[in-house]
Amino acid sequence: MTCSGERRFRLGEMLEMAQRYRGWSRRQLAKSIGRDPTKLIPSTGLPRLDFLVELAGVLDWEIDDLVSHLWGGQRDQIEPIPKGEISEHSDFNSLDQLAKRAHLDGNFERMIAMARAARTKSQTPTERALTFNRESGGWDGLGRFRSGIRALRSGLRISNVDGEVRRMMQSNLSGAHYGLWSLVEARGTAVDLIDTFRRKPAESIRDHRSLAFAHLHVGQCARRRLGDLIDHKDHPTNGRVAVDHLLIAKAHFDQMHRELGDCRHEGISRTCTAGILEAEVALGHRTAERAIDEIHRLIEMPCESGDALEAQGWSCIYACNIVLRSIQSESEVHRHLAILTNKAQAVAEKLNHWPLRERVFTMEYMRWEQATGAAGIRTPKILDHEEFRTVAGMLCRFPNFQERGWKIIRSAHLIES
Repeated sequence: MTCSGERRFRLGEMLEMAQRYRGWSRRQLAKSIGRDPTKLIPSTGLPRLDFLVELAGVLDWEIDDLVSHLWGGQRDQIEPIPKGEISEHSDFNSLDQLAKRAHLDGNFERMIAMARAARTKSQTPTERALTFNRESGGWDGLGRFRSGIRALRSGLRISNVDGEVRRMMQSNLSGAHYGLWSLVEARGTAVDLIDTFRRKPAESIRDHRSLAFAHLHVGQCARRRLGDLIDHKDHPTNGRVAVDHLLIAKAHFDQMHRELGDCRHEGISRTCTAGILEAEVALGHRTAERAIDEIHRLIEMPCESGDALEAQGWSCIYACNIVLRSIQSESEVHRHLAILTNKAQAVAEKLNHWPLRERVFTMEYMRWEQATGAAGIRTPKILDHEEFRTVAGMLCRFPNFQERGWKIIRSAHLIES
């Protein structure tokens, strides 16, 4: 069946379901969605947007779920691996290794395609779950955390998966929620995993890593809430939770670095250190000036892995948070932010790291707002072509950025390259 034919078939199914769900005749259904009863299914299988909105309302479905069903679940523009590129005799392990290689190369779309190819060769529930975990890593690399969450949920729904693989997916699910600023979901998922390890301590390397990340995510959620005005009265609690869990996470990553010699763990440990410094300033345990100096020393350390480079970028962002909350001199604020955002932006571009881009752009926009507000003149923000593409990319990736992003796009002065 062609794609068009399959969509027409699925649409017909949904229309029949809508009739039975509402107890309507075809004419009543057509009237509800504003269509001629003889022309409910277009020949192309591509209904108009208003049609989809009305049909979703009749079915009490979310429109996103309806579109996903009509398109057969794959509407993410990830091209499958061409048939001639991999051997018919390739097994799960060989394809999984190719997906890992694509990850190391930073080719995240290929990583997703390879993970899906490996899924067709999986022999056990655990292998199938691993392909969903691998796919989520590709979505994480592209900054598309909602797609990563869908992949991980699919993996977690599979029965009879090895426990350590299930716990790894749960840890990654917490991280994906954290990437979207869904802090309640991220913290709850991570705390549940930590409770699991309290009942049965981690033994394997994979479980130790999952536990370390669970503590990291709980600490980072608390650290992010330090900037939430709604939670202002809870700042002391959030600060203590951030320090406690980030210290535990750092200890785990340092131990794995010593025992395994993997420099990636040392890089993540640096991120923990910078987060601890931000939280300690919020608690009044350290001065802003001293913490910023220590973060600058972290930033200047050599980077031997992608995680160390990412830590450099996040360290810049955490230092920006300290500056904005604790430095009173306007000139000093602008001086610090100019240096730190430039360094973080360089890391974001080198790693193609969307969460860092979002934070950098938000910091720069806040600096621009402060400068124009102090001057009493609201000059339009100027965006070049690349900056416009960045804002547009962040709109689709980060729901929390949408209000600010649309404000920027609607009021900015755009210049062509």
